[in-house]
Amino acid sequence: MSQATTDQHIEFTPEALTSIRMMIDRARLVGDHYGTGSQEFGRVADSLLSSLCNMLRLGGRIRAEGNLELLCITEHLVYGVNFHLDRDGDGDEGRHNLLGVWSVNS
Repeated sequence: MSQATTDQHIEFTPEALTSIRMMIDRARLVGDHYGTGSQEFGRVADSLLSSLCNMLRLGGRIRAEGNLELLCITEHLVYGVNFHLDRDGDGDEGRHNLLGVWSVNS
């Protein structure tokens, strides 16, 4: 059976669940600030959804690695769900502290 059709084991530490709630809260904050129809919210929400879906697909033991990041360990792979702050150079410091994207990195 291919790996895509086999069941993956996934385990979350309590701290990981707290971090995931904080990640969702960050996306909501962007939606509250820029509007849920904005490009800013769409970019943040899409990256979070994509990263969490990939994490669920890969499985493993999931633990917090900071407030907005996760460390995931499987039998054959160590990967992270990482938050990258935007650094667009427009001089709006508040924008830099709010916006960013998540990605999965190994």
